[in-house]
Amino acid sequence: MKLSEIKEILKNTPNIKYDYYNNDERDLGIGEINRIILFESRGIEFEIQWWINQSYLYIGGVGPILFKKVEKIHTWPNHAKMNLQFYQNESLPCCIIEVDWYEEIKK
Repeated sequence: MKLSEIKEILKNTPNIKYDYYNNDERDLGIGEINRIILFESRGIEFEIQWWINQSYLYIGGVGPILFKKVEKIHTWPNHAKMNLQFYQNESLPCCIIEVDWYEEIKK
């Protein structure tokens, strides 16, 4: 999945608080080498640092979790409307984040 696709998913998902900027906007002095996506899901803050060959995920300020690929998955493993699955290699996800969910039915 491309960075632009992740940005569109997060921007257009009603349950997500989302922000995006590059390092010029953070005044880190290293130009547009990487991009930063900040978002919140279910009260947990996430930060994605998107680089060309390797990216990093921080969860609640803890990390990094290294990843190279992201996929949009719908129900596995938590029956969510939409998950983002992060992969370090091709076969096993290193992190699954629920970004859209069904309202719970009260009995």
